[in-house]
Amino acid sequence: MEEKRLAYRPSEAAQMIGVDKQTLTNWLNKGIIKGCKIEGCWVININEINRVIGIENNRPVLRDINSEYRKWFAGLNEKDKLTEIDRLLHS
Repeated sequence: MEEKRLAYRPSEAAQMIGVDKQTLTNWLNKGIIKGCKIEGCWVININEINRVIGIENNRPVLRDINSEYRKWFAGLNEKDKLTEIDRLLHS
């Protein structure tokens, strides 16, 4: 059984979110994403990563999606929206 981690290094979090490490570090320094420093190294909680990528309670939600996706999603029912978001997050 795979162990579920509670926190990730910036490089790992950046990969999960879909940005490069420098962008994530900039976000940490600006307070856009919350993290804590342990012995000088940033650590990001999985709940914060999920908040940034738009997952709450283990379900994707529509948040911070650009206008093209919003228009496309407008024609889908809720189940199909969630299916498409899940596909986008895991592709």
